[in-house]
Amino acid sequence: MASEFPLTPRQSPQSLQFKPKLENYRPKIERYSTLLFEYMEIIETVGISLRADMTRSVNTYNELARRRATQSPPPAPRLSDKNYVQYLLMLQSEAYKKTETVEERIKVASAAHNLIVATQNYIGSFPESVQLDIIRQVSYLHQAFLSRQSGDMWAPPTWSSEDRPMLCPPQSELSLSRAQIGSLARDQLSAAQESSDRLARHSLMSTVPPSGMSPLPLSERQKEDFRANLCGLFGKKFRQDIPNEEPTLFEVIGLSRDEEEHYCFKLKMSAVVDEIEVKEGEFWELVDNSRWVFNDALRHEERRRVFNVNGLSRLAAESTNRSPDDIVGFEKLAEGGFNRAFLITMRDSFQLVARIPYPVTVPKFYTMASEVATMDYLRSFGLPIPNVYGYSPTSDNVAETEYIFMEFVNGTNLSEVWFDLEEQEIVSVVGQLVELEAKMMSVCFPAGGILYYAQDLERMTGKTGIPLKDKRFCVGPDVRLSLWHGRRSHLNVDRGPYKSVESALVGAANKELAYLHEFGQPLLPFQRIRRESYQYREQSPSDHIDSLKRYLQIAPSLVPKEPSLNQFRIRHPDLQETNIVVSRLSNPGLQVISVLDWQHTSILPTFLLAGMPQRMQNYTDSVSQSMTQPSLPKNFDDLEKGKREWERERYRRRLIHYHYLMSTAVNNDVHQAALADPLGVLRRRLFQHAGHPWEGEAIALKVALIEATIEWEKLTERGLPCPVVFDTEDVCETMKLDTALKDVDKYMEAGCNIVGCTSEVWVPNDHYERAMARSKELKEQTLVQTELAKERAEVESHWPFDDMDEGNYM
Repeated sequence: MASEFPLTPRQSPQSLQFKPKLENYRPKIERYSTLLFEYMEIIETVGISLRADMTRSVNTYNELARRRATQSPPPAPRLSDKNYVQYLLMLQSEAYKKTETVEERIKVASAAHNLIVATQNYIGSFPESVQLDIIRQVSYLHQAFLSRQSGDMWAPPTWSSEDRPMLCPPQSELSLSRAQIGSLARDQLSAAQESSDRLARHSLMSTVPPSGMSPLPLSERQKEDFRANLCGLFGKKFRQDIPNEEPTLFEVIGLSRDEEEHYCFKLKMSAVVDEIEVKEGEFWELVDNSRWVFNDALRHEERRRVFNVNGLSRLAAESTNRSPDDIVGFEKLAEGGFNRAFLITMRDSFQLVARIPYPVTVPKFYTMASEVATMDYLRSFGLPIPNVYGYSPTSDNVAETEYIFMEFVNGTNLSEVWFDLEEQEIVSVVGQLVELEAKMMSVCFPAGGILYYAQDLERMTGKTGIPLKDKRFCVGPDVRLSLWHGRRSHLNVDRGPYKSVESALVGAANKELAYLHEFGQPLLPFQRIRRESYQYREQSPSDHIDSLKRYLQIAPSLVPKEPSLNQFRIRHPDLQETNIVVSRLSNPGLQVISVLDWQHTSILPTFLLAGMPQRMQNYTDSVSQSMTQPSLPKNFDDLEKGKREWERERYRRRLIHYHYLMSTAVNNDVHQAALADPLGVLRRRLFQHAGHPWEGEAIALKVALIEATIEWEKLTERGLPCPVVFDTEDVCETMKLDTALKDVDKYMEAGCNIVGCTSEVWVPNDHYERAMARSKELKEQTLVQTELAKERAEVESHWPFDDMDEGNYM
């Protein structure tokens, strides 16, 4: 069974693309081994990098297993690969031999363990003699772990000088007993726990101050997966040595008979696709492996998908002029925010990505059709975008699901290296992304909305949209999420194409007015931590209706006088590291080779598209606000380790913010002009808040409207009177509430950091149990400090990390 290693909190669950080959991470392991040999304190970095590499090795192991299952022999690993693995293990032990302190021994032994874990899934394709050597090495490492626990010095044996280096002293035969194997398994689980703790401390570094760090334990699911890998490692040898009537390996490792039956079932039915041979007409039901602190079951239900795997396989093969019999690998690649991706491997090693949307993704036809057209159109302008081989924006096909088949990009997802880049690499990558933005924003369109193939839009709506010069494409209805959220998808409202800037400004606001007139009802704020500021009273939608009407009154005056700011353009809606693929094949440094995830890529007036990508901005930092060139503190080297890491992370964020704006000023005149508009941020806030789904609060739009009345003369430059007026008392009360809510939001941010989740309460699967325990503990502490019974009841009823009914907010 393939282990599942969910993304860290810094890596939101977006589509990742990588090619699982040993040589891809050989230079990284070699570099770390050399540094360890010189006794440098980098064990955290080694653990994290090799943990990521283990994910790749698992995928490769599965592919080899499938090829054996389909009677297509796996390619024999090159002798150099085998020798390389063995040489690195030898290097680790030589480093261990030269250590002088217990701390150094722990570092080297742990690194050697991580190396074993990162490569253990390859051994099924190695010759029998090499498998035995690696098993010997695990036993050899076991001695290291025992000696480090006692503090004794462990003397490694002398290595063989033969061409094929031995991993332990030459022996005629190695026989591992049941007890030895069970002990090795338990020790590896223990070591994995330590690796997980180091990983957790590193992953929290960017969001939690050093004083707030604490390790997150290995989840039961991850322990099960780890046991399974050990079973695969020792299974063949164990079956040779143990008679049938003896206990199974599961029992030796520590699983009961019931657990064994449960686990064997999971091996067959795992959501990670493990088998390529399926019966004709068989359906796969897939669920998401991410977790959420509240409403976890609801989020999973929204992402549960059933489809015909044989049908999808056939369509995938046909999209590249191949036969379904050519498919030798079919595995889950990633889970994004709107779709699930699979990696399909052909007999000739050709690979492609299949993406199918979650049931919660709406509107499916418009979303799928527009993404394909957008990718094709922008690719024609030289942007690095995967090639699309085939697609269906409807489920009316043999796969019984919408799908996109696209090119698999052989590179490294930027999220895997983003937090470890050197300064010059940051400057280079950010500069390349700005240049890509400049290229896409240089294209002007005749209207606003989103791109489609004209024939797709005509088939769905009977209309062709607004055509481009290339008649294959047209601009059609907008698919921004706020326009289709919940019951809004059933409204018959204008969602584009927008023929004027004014119509683009008012479309989403009119949609929200229509929703409130039809479905509006008094609601408590969706953000439960904010409810206390409203005295736990339901809020009437009439307040937001009044604000929307006021917005519609001033919307025509929000259009800038500068014509270039009103031209319709296009820009990637979510340019974050998880959507970028890079490569080191070219010099110098990292090269951006692909940009992913183009769903919801709207065409809007330039002044509404402008702004820094969310994951690159650092406006809450005073140094970033001042646009001062960042630098590390002068006393950086004298700081404690935890403080140094915190300062380094703050420096990294400042660098990204600074160089994005500097590069934009130099390379993207169109975007720079919009960013330089002193009231551009206010225009965009008004537009966004007016179109945002109402969730029991009217404060955000109302505050923006008040600011618009204050800045009216600068905003319009036309000398017209402002059609919106607020009385002084209303303004004071509104701004007072806004200040209080901003303080509350800081408490919520702190709470998320304590629990270990994102602001959307997402957590990696292996951190879920710990996050839930922290939430429970935080709630109990809050209740202890709350004296009045009424207030305790309010905490119980409105705790922000408990499940809630979301139905009325849809």
